Order: sequence, then structure tokens, then C-alpha cells
Amino acid sequence: MDPLTNILFIVGLIVVFMFSVILHENAHGYVAYKCGDLTPVMQGRLSLNPLKHIDWLGLLAFLLIGIGWAKPVTINPYNLEDVKTCTIKISLAGPATNFVLAFLFAFLVKLFPIGVLAEVFHAGVVLNIFLGLFNLIPVWPLDGYNALIYILPAEFAKLLDDFKYFSFAIFFVLLYSGIINTVLEKIVQLLFGFLI
Repeated sequence: MDPLTNILFIVGLIVVFMFSVILHENAHGYVAYKCGDLTPVMQGRLSLNPLKHIDWLGLLAFLLIGIGWAKPVTINPYNLEDVKTCTIKISLAGPATNFVLAFLFAFLVKLFPIGVLAEVFHAGVVLNIFLGLFNLIPVWPLDGYNALIYILPAEFAKLLDDFKYFSFAIFFVLLYSGIINTVLEKIVQLLFGFLI
């Protein structure tokens, strides 16, 4: 890509990343709100305003190493109508939103098959598949852990909770080594090929 196209692509990629993580967090907050918890509303998290969601360190990490994050939505479980069912729904709402976005970006690729927009939309597909899969990993504090802790039988849930910091340490080592990225990339490629 020429310099101008490269700049446009980077700007587009940042916009796609921000849009994707903002909708991810809005999904958590909206489902929490529907389950009776007004905390996300009171904290202004049901908003498309990037300043309400963006973690600047997470954005910088995304630009430098390709893995970023937003400010997590705060949930008060004591306000939920059904803690178990609602926590599972809230946890899975974010990744589900990313998979829907991946599908929508794939549709946009069909509409704009060439040019810098096509490259940005391609990146949107890959990014959202990756975000959805990554957040489903059942390791604290990811969404997959928060859902699994309520899906498992009590004794297994307690075991998972007792070792959450240890499992996170192992996860971090595997992430740093590139093993997790390699595995996720293979799955992303399969799903990307299916969507595109």
C-alpha cells in the first residue's frame, strides 16, 4: 500500500476496533440492564461515546501488539433478577455481539470488494472473530470464565474459582509465547473463509 492508503487503513482499523469493543461493552451493559441492574446505566456505559468505554492503554496495546481491550462494564450481581442465568447471558452477550459484527463486516466486504474500505472491512471480520473467540476462553477475567463458573456443577465451579489466578498465570505465559494466538489464528482463518 502507498503511504496515504496505509494511513487510511490504520485510521479505519482504529475506528473498527473502537466500534467493535464499544458495542461489545454496550451488549454487556444492556443485558445487565434488562436483567434489573442499573449500574451500567448510572455509569453511562449504555452509550456509543468512545470516551465512556475506551481504555487508552488497551488501545495502545492493540496498536502495538494486536491485542486490546476496553473498560469492563461493572455489574452488581445483587441487582440481577436471577444471578446465575443473568450472569451467563451478560457474559455471552459481548462475544455474541462480536460474531454478529463479523458477519456484518463480511457482508460489507461483498458490497465493497476492492480498495482500502475492503481491506478495513476484511480486518473487521478477522478482528471480531478473534475478539469473540478470545473472550470465550474460560480463564479469569474473560467472559468465558464468568459464564462457565455458573454453567459448571458447584464443585467444579469452586475448583475453577480456587485456581483462577494460577490458570491466568498459565494463560498469560501461553499468550506471551504465541501458542494461544497460533491456535486462535487457525480457527479465525476457518471462520473467515466460511464468512467470506
